[in-house]
Amino acid sequence: MNLSATLPDLLSTAAAIDGTLVGPALVAASALLAASFAGVLWALRTTGGLPPGARNIAARMAAKAELGRVATTSLHDVRIGTPLEVLTIDHLVKNGGGAVVAGSVWLDGEVAGGARDPIWHVRRGRETITIPNPMLQVAQRVQAARQSSHGALPVTGLVLYAGHARFANGAPEGVVPIAQAGRKLAELAAGMPADAARGKAWTLLCAELLKPKTVPSSRRTPVPAVKAASVVRLDPNRRSVPRTVGRGSGGGEIFAFPGSAPSRG
Repeated sequence: MNLSATLPDLLSTAAAIDGTLVGPALVAASALLAASFAGVLWALRTTGGLPPGARNIAARMAAKAELGRVATTSLHDVRIGTPLEVLTIDHLVKNGGGAVVAGSVWLDGEVAGGARDPIWHVRRGRETITIPNPMLQVAQRVQAARQSSHGALPVTGLVLYAGHARFANGAPEGVVPIAQAGRKLAELAAGMPADAARGKAWTLLCAELLKPKTVPSSRRTPVPAVKAASVVRLDPNRRSVPRTVGRGSGGGEIFAFPGSAPSRG
């Protein structure tokens, strides 16, 4: 079965009511997505020689699938402009009355690195690789999203990882396995209560991010628009994120990434 061909076909046949996909096609499409991701994970675990880039693709697929399951609205692979460059946000999630910028990464092995270290070292057997600190990368995107919403929308960040990571000094706050994304989002939502103004700010931020973007050309020739980011919306009645906040969360602590102050509801 050609999954890449079948999945879009199934999604296109699902009915849309108020922006929510319904019908048997959605169930089948979700099953195909889970099956395809499970196959990728199996391949990566049995062929550890694949480059980090391929593993990170699998991590993004896993995070997208999990966020699509636990969040009512999530955007993926969206571009956001800053005065210096254009950044790509792996995942942007509507959460309570705010937004969560999430980066996804594959971490498999013993991880040495803290919140403010520019480089993390990941050792697995005889292999040691270095990766840019994903927390700092997410921090850039958190700041860009806050600026794009003109401070009207609380925005915080998460790093979601796939693989079996062991942190020498414990995982930094805000770095969690993909399987724990739902629990962490519930904790963060407690600190970002919803209201009408924040709802409008989210809508305006999404409208800005989903605009087709063109690359300036010195010859002034038309440049095709970049493909719009993918959006996942699920029926709120199906939401499976637990509403209880773990003991000691202090009403929903929002992680302050290096270089950006935390936003609280």
